[in-house]
Amino acid sequence: MDGASRSDLVGLGYLVFEVRDLEAWDDLLVETIGATRGEIGADGARTYRFDEKRARLFLVPGEADDLVAMGFEARDTAAIDRVIARARAAGIDVAIGTAEESADRFASALVRL
Repeated sequence: MDGASRSDLVGLGYLVFEVRDLEAWDDLLVETIGATRGEIGADGARTYRFDEKRARLFLVPGEADDLVAMGFEARDTAAIDRVIARARAAGIDVAIGTAEESADRFASALVRL
């Protein structure tokens, strides 16, 4: 198969929000929505859980007050390679994350598109 198939990406892995008021977000997520606080990431991100995964939501301090990244789960490393190839063929810039960046998001690999 030349391109990535829909089954290469199996679901949304996580969301990263850059926020000005970490405490207000923490209150919203824990007290109102019912998320569970997770560990603090190596990059200082606060993490929140909604299921068995280590984190589904990352909060990082900043001015954007917006969604700044989404992580998707891939079926396997071959699927990641197909997604990368398809993105490059479409003229999309691809950056392979470092081991440290991957660890910051509790991922085995990280690719930025």
